[in-house]
Amino acid sequence: NAFDHFGFLIEGQNSLRHVFDHPELDTPILASSSAPDTRASWEEAAYSLSLDRFWRHIKTATPEGVSIENSYYPDLKAQHQSTKELRSTRLLNSVRIPKSGSSALSVTARALSGCHPDGYPCCKFPGDPVGSCPRKDLMCSLVTGCTDHRPDYDGDEAVITTLRDPVSRSVSAFFYHYPHTSVKHGESHTWEKFVENIQSPRFRNILTKMLSLSGSGAYAYADFDEVKHTVPRAKARLCSIAWFGLSEMPVSSSMMLYETPQFRKLLPNPVAFGLQASDATAAEHAAEEKDGLRVNSDSEYKEFLATSFATNDGSSFVMQHNQHDIEVFQFAEKLFCGRLLAKIGLVEEMKQVGLGLEEIEKCASIGFDNIEELCYNIQNNA
Repeated sequence: NAFDHFGFLIEGQNSLRHVFDHPELDTPILASSSAPDTRASWEEAAYSLSLDRFWRHIKTATPEGVSIENSYYPDLKAQHQSTKELRSTRLLNSVRIPKSGSSALSVTARALSGCHPDGYPCCKFPGDPVGSCPRKDLMCSLVTGCTDHRPDYDGDEAVITTLRDPVSRSVSAFFYHYPHTSVKHGESHTWEKFVENIQSPRFRNILTKMLSLSGSGAYAYADFDEVKHTVPRAKARLCSIAWFGLSEMPVSSSMMLYETPQFRKLLPNPVAFGLQASDATAAEHAAEEKDGLRVNSDSEYKEFLATSFATNDGSSFVMQHNQHDIEVFQFAEKLFCGRLLAKIGLVEEMKQVGLGLEEIEKCASIGFDNIEELCYNIQNNA
């Protein structure tokens, strides 16, 4: 049933709900084992656990005689300035794979880097589409790739990105606006148009294109080229990225962010978990919720999935024309799950407070033997 498979695709997310706005994950869960009567969203519980693990790590890592206040930082900018003057303006690289939560990834990138004001994505006012950028002061030079979909891996800053199942990503892009789709304003989203869209070299294997090339000519919607855009290159890039999240595993992805070595000394920021910025007023938060919204056409979207997409086995059709992306995404799942389950303490604590149980179970069912060794071989041969 296409609706069962794609129910989470109906998009009503905004920049503050984080990369992964799955309605079924908004059910209340225990916030912490020490407060069994406290009910909270998974975002609140994940932030609480991440904060708890952060303080325990910092206390353990702080040498005797050193003030704990000197052992952590609010963001990468503060960490950088603590050791030398801020000569480079590139502190973090955000690779925005379109329709994979890229706007919310931008929120996280700004939070990690120390861009202000907090809790917003990078964007150029008034945004594209118009109205999607709520303020005029949201561009941030600290983040490479904070807007657009043109990967640039030439710097030495840490790279973060988010991935989404290629089938659901393709359907979502089809219902968005140019350049994400060939459907022009006012045209209907028919099955015929969808076929044309998926078969076009511009819209095929977006994930592989975004991970394979860098710099000049690298663009999500460049024509797919089997010589330039290869699975080994994409896999090697994934192995080298500091952190990547999976849209289908929102809880685990959020929890892994501040477990990343490059961010281990950074105080967890609530906006990276889809929560309100700590310094935002209620009025500002309401404005962000309203002005940051970027949605697909829900009614037409739902109808398409329930009729044309289901009748014509749309999933198989998308997979047929995006075989590179399917292979790369399956590798990404194995890599992500291997790294998650390797963090024994984290997984056990998530289980204790009821966080991400289905995701952990899914990861346990995915084979990933010697995934880091595989990464080593891939990177040496890419």
